[in-house]
Amino acid sequence: MTHQLINGFLNDLQEKGYSSNTIRAYKSALAPLGQYNITELTARDLMIIMGRDWGNATAASRQSTFRRFYKWLQKKGIVDYDPTEILGPVQMTPAKRQCISEEDMRAILSEVEKAPLEVKVLFELLRDTDMQIEDLLKLNVEDIKFRLNTAFIKTDEGFVTVKNSNLLELCCRQKNGPLFVSSRGNRANYHWAYRWWKRINKNPQYTINQFKKSQKETC
Repeated sequence: MTHQLINGFLNDLQEKGYSSNTIRAYKSALAPLGQYNITELTARDLMIIMGRDWGNATAASRQSTFRRFYKWLQKKGIVDYDPTEILGPVQMTPAKRQCISEEDMRAILSEVEKAPLEVKVLFELLRDTDMQIEDLLKLNVEDIKFRLNTAFIKTDEGFVTVKNSNLLELCCRQKNGPLFVSSRGNRANYHWAYRWWKRINKNPQYTINQFKKSQKETC
């Protein structure tokens, strides 16, 4: 239900002439809400969501998106209560380092190599493509085609190509349905990815987003 409401909100923005980049930003900001019943979320729930491994600037932007989404839900008569109304402003503090040191990156990649296949593939795709973690977690095996040793991953913007033998092995194992699956057999979500990140990364100051950025930046 929540996914359908988010799509309805995004379609409304598109009809109003918002740019594809803006809509993509809203989609990314709202993605963590997809696993909840939107009518049952409280202000405390939203605070916990915003506090998960994002910088304060991102949390502030996400909070603004949540507010706009809830105003839309109220206008549509879907919710009576807007929990964002009692959220205080996000306290801005100096930003964390945006780049992981080479030594720490080597340690992280070493842990990735030891991880289960699906975890290894997730972090390899984060490293080797421009796809965001929310988009990777939504992938189905059917979204991926192989030609020789190259994978073609279907996305909303077209196809992403990558060479990854572990991805081929994972697709062969899963056969169909969600590419990333939790130990319970359900589609893996951000909680799952976040827990694995905490196991792989021994330095609490680093985030998943920093891991992705550090592939293209030099410390």
